[in-house]
Amino acid sequence: MRRRTSWLRAGMMLLALLAVAPLTAGPAFAGDDDTTLGIHPADEPASQGTIPITVTVPATAVEPGARTLTNAELRWAVNAEAGSAAFFGGCNFLMAGRPGADGNAGGGTPWSDDRQDLYRAVDGSVRVERTVGAGADARTVPATWADRCTAPDGLPVDLRGRVSGAEVVVTGGTGVRTADGAVDIAWTGSFTVVFYGGMTYWWATDPVLHLDADGAGTLTATAGGFAADRDDSTLWAPLPPTTVTLASFTRTRPLGDDGGRIAADYCGVALTLPADATQQERSDAAGVCWGSFPQNFVDFQIRAGQSSFWYSSGGARDPYKRAADVVVSFDADRSVGGAPPAVPVLAAPPAQPAITAIADQRPSVPAPSGARPGVASAGVASAGLGAPGLADATALPAIAAVTLGAAEPGLVPGLLTADDTRQTLAVLSTVLLLAASTAVAGFRKGWLVLPFSR
Repeated sequence: MRRRTSWLRAGMMLLALLAVAPLTAGPAFAGDDDTTLGIHPADEPASQGTIPITVTVPATAVEPGARTLTNAELRWAVNAEAGSAAFFGGCNFLMAGRPGADGNAGGGTPWSDDRQDLYRAVDGSVRVERTVGAGADARTVPATWADRCTAPDGLPVDLRGRVSGAEVVVTGGTGVRTADGAVDIAWTGSFTVVFYGGMTYWWATDPVLHLDADGAGTLTATAGGFAADRDDSTLWAPLPPTTVTLASFTRTRPLGDDGGRIAADYCGVALTLPADATQQERSDAAGVCWGSFPQNFVDFQIRAGQSSFWYSSGGARDPYKRAADVVVSFDADRSVGGAPPAVPVLAAPPAQPAITAIADQRPSVPAPSGARPGVASAGVASAGLGAPGLADATALPAIAAVTLGAAEPGLVPGLLTADDTRQTLAVLSTVLLLAASTAVAGFRKGWLVLPFSR
């Protein structure tokens, strides 16, 4: 047993000596004092006294059938509300980059023409395009400050469904599309969504798209902006960068060879909201589904002051909140085009009386042959009030206008043509009372004097 142990120890010592032999024997066979191993690139000649060792790093293996993407394109209009008229401040619009030099507009006020330096249509790999024309004549053009509130037909956007049709375009996306159709693409750059002409806005930076082989996935980004409050114009606080899900995809299908349109979730998406927030409306209106943008996106918007812009809240703007489809092209030079936001066609509400009708006790008079000067006819649309479509913000119930005595040159003569004796006597009594009151006032003021008082 001792012999066997001795042989084992001797063998281990021999192996150790062989392992360090190149290091200790270096100077003997190299002819110098260099005791280092010569590890160097393959294309660099070995120096004297070194042992040439070539190290080859294998390239990253690419899955058979996978496609590497180097210039993918992302297009998104966000939703119809992002290109609509606003109740105040002009309109809502999209822009490239962040406002101004650092994203800070200085407060929650609308941007006037002398502050258009806050706006940009192009910023690095991000640009904003809008549609002009319709049908076969429709085409996309670069957006500008001057036309940010203009619809494709050249008219100002309004609150009845005429929107700008603008969309954000981001190019230069890098990633991979695997053989089974899964997609991972990352873009660099920012875009900003501006509401109420600049009173409130937020931005998204460096969007990332992930889709599995079935077409389900998310579009995420880092969101930022400033907290604002319509009831407190002094509130203007920077929001910390927050990773949010801009859109989620569950009811879609895999993209084609060149890309395609991805339907963003909205209809039927339920939220959990704070007790003091405007609660979600969960019943479908006529032709409009209830729903929401993703939960963490709305959580961020609550801090920004825009919460109910992004889910159904039972308000008049619910039809325009639905998320627009996302469009991805695997090569920006062969873009598959964009997807304007879905805009519902809503019929104007029928005219309804504002109060319960009361039986008309007035005498019948001939119908007026024409409107009198200064009397507006019911149903005539009012002109704009400075902001595009502001006059159409809320359609007030129409009430039929009635002009007393319109068929006669004077008010009283028209009433005296009535057959109702009681009404005639009432009118005459009123006239006599007015005359008596005027006479009394005249005597007191000295305007009138009795003949015998002189």
